[in-house]
Amino acid sequence: MIDKEDHEDSTVDEKFRVPLKSIARAKHGLIVCFFTLPIYIVAVYVLLSRGLSVSVFMTVYMVLYTVFGLNMAIRRCPKCRQQFFVKSILLNLVTKKCVHCGLAYDVQNKSRKF
Repeated sequence: MIDKEDHEDSTVDEKFRVPLKSIARAKHGLIVCFFTLPIYIVAVYVLLSRGLSVSVFMTVYMVLYTVFGLNMAIRRCPKCRQQFFVKSILLNLVTKKCVHCGLAYDVQNKSRKF
């Protein structure tokens, strides 16, 4: 017998699956930028040691970083329509839930059975 609460949870999961997937992708893009920072630092060091200009390389990296950051900041929760990761002026990079209503973006994994 299917519990009414389980049925409601799966309906909510289906309703928010696509928006929550794009929210997770936005966060992962910014995390990739953070993890590529050491590679960026080494590349700038190599370019500078060879006497080459780093202005174009630096500009491209900063624009990329800005695009990913803004993409994450503008994502809205499909449930409460508030910014998913922003409660005040700062992004909350460690949360997996909406900072306003608590809707988790990894909720789609609960419905999968292996």
